[in-house]
Amino acid sequence: MAKNRQSGSTDITRIGGLPLAPSFMGKDGREGTDELREKMRPPRIKVVQDIGSEELRERGMSPGDVLMMPSGIRLCSGSEKYDEVQWLRVTPIYFFMEWCKWNDIAFKGRGFPILERSFDSTSEIARKARDPDKRKEPIPGEQDKFYLYVEHLNFVIAIHGVDGMQGVPCVVSFHRGEHKIGTRFSEFVAMRQAAIYGGIYEIGSTRHKNPQYQWWGLDVRNPPENPWVDEGTYAEMKKGYDAFKELHENREIEVPYDDGAEEQQSPDKSEY
Repeated sequence: MAKNRQSGSTDITRIGGLPLAPSFMGKDGREGTDELREKMRPPRIKVVQDIGSEELRERGMSPGDVLMMPSGIRLCSGSEKYDEVQWLRVTPIYFFMEWCKWNDIAFKGRGFPILERSFDSTSEIARKARDPDKRKEPIPGEQDKFYLYVEHLNFVIAIHGVDGMQGVPCVVSFHRGEHKIGTRFSEFVAMRQAAIYGGIYEIGSTRHKNPQYQWWGLDVRNPPENPWVDEGTYAEMKKGYDAFKELHENREIEVPYDDGAEEQQSPDKSEY
């Protein structure tokens, strides 16, 4: 994680991925931010698809590129050859699940991509998302259009070794065609038998395939060396964990999945 960064004459310290205000601002507390804190929308990891945003292509992005959204900063490029994948070293700070009811992609620009969201594993959205017979629901009065009930496995991560990204928390979400990768990530973390924020893992972009489709997606692996953070970083990650745990318990996190609705609803990701 980043240590102190000098900006003019003011030190700004990032702790657990959350920046602390300069000391001279302390007397005013969080004045004027109560309404802003209703929802915290962290940056999200996005993988550029073959059919992607024209804006991203105009900025020189290519299919398989791993971006931090909404800034569009490229973190690494993808590769169809596994032995040529550019791996990012990351530490998961916090994990949570969310269930969403997605509108049909045909209604893009004419309505909200996500119609309902829930953190409750017993909710109707969650129950339908886990049932293969109910997670795709015909829209009344519409031909060949469907609501999709989707389970999202979300990891808040810190990225290591990328200039300008040290200490910046972001969310990587695994769902539908990527759900198995998220499950594997969870298993890797659980097998360490240590706090979630103490380990280092690697993520990279590769081409995924099934009998009908292919797309660019993330893969996860244990690093070949140095699988643990150091003691100082561990303390910072613990503070980040506490901060995001509080945000989640207060229902103040809202992951912006809909900044890439074409990816989220493409047919190649229709099953877990």
